[in-house]
Amino acid sequence: MMKYENYRLEDFLEDEYFIKWVVNPTADSNLFWNAWINSHPEKHVMIIEAKSFISGLRYKNYFRATDEELIDSFEGVLKKAQKSRNKNKVYNGFFLKFSVAASLLFLIFFSSPLKDYLTSPKDFSTTGEYFSKAATRGQKLTFILEDGTKVILNAESKISFPEKFSKGKREVFLTGEAFFEVTKDSIRPFIIHSQNIVTTVLGTTFNIRAYQDENEIEVNVVTGKVKVESKDESENIESNHILFPNDMLSYNKENKRILKEAVNPGEKTAWKDNTILFDNKNLKTILKELERWYNVEFIVENDTEVTGTFSGRFKNKSLQNVLEGLSFSCNLDFKMEGQKVYLKKGNL
Repeated sequence: MMKYENYRLEDFLEDEYFIKWVVNPTADSNLFWNAWINSHPEKHVMIIEAKSFISGLRYKNYFRATDEELIDSFEGVLKKAQKSRNKNKVYNGFFLKFSVAASLLFLIFFSSPLKDYLTSPKDFSTTGEYFSKAATRGQKLTFILEDGTKVILNAESKISFPEKFSKGKREVFLTGEAFFEVTKDSIRPFIIHSQNIVTTVLGTTFNIRAYQDENEIEVNVVTGKVKVESKDESENIESNHILFPNDMLSYNKENKRILKEAVNPGEKTAWKDNTILFDNKNLKTILKELERWYNVEFIVENDTEVTGTFSGRFKNKSLQNVLEGLSFSCNLDFKMEGQKVYLKKGNL
């Protein structure tokens, strides 16, 4: 199981054993992959995406191809993409995924039986097991799950959930930040997987922040009671914590340390009410948050150095308004050109 721990999406798409499991599962492969997914919940969203992509080749009701032929076709596309990868020195994972997707769509669309299937009114955002919803940069998304639970997704966040929850539990997988208003159900706990953290509730309101590119995961309780479990796979250590209103748990992904403290929940959930709140944050952290919030890119001149921390609250403000306040506090000049914002030292 060890070799899969560091897999990226494209690695799963190239793995023969994984492909065969998706296309033609057996009792042994089901046992292996179900056990692996259960022990690596942080990879669950990636597995869903990989399965969804590979399942795009499975049209057994529309043409007579064997599972082996499907695998051969899929691997052929991957080899073509790999050749493009080797020729292009300026390569990244996105290029590979785009190449594979484009090749597969071409292959599928121009086979007439498959073209009929592809253009029929079906939902391709689901694997048949899980749906996914995502909020991109500059976007927030609010929706209701089938049990009545309300979810508000922050920018650059994604959640995966089953079409219908099971009789014993309600389980979702989160990357990024979301606010939950969980419908009370004493029989079926609501479970959120967010990397190394598992949060379990029966009915409450709380916020989880678990971005992949941030070093800390935060769980903040507004009402009710929440159980948070953390797991360090490298040392096989697990710990459980109970949080009450105004409690926040922070998990450091680097040193595995956990901090539990009392906070003002309104400050941690201000984002869902279109309020940007900075409390003693450095400029780098502030700019990163603004990039996510307004879907822009900041370009800072090399000799621009700003020390110290800054605080501020901006409710329903445009990026222009926020930058004006920031430039005054930090002595910066800014220039906006489309989705790019240029920063340099002010004249003071």
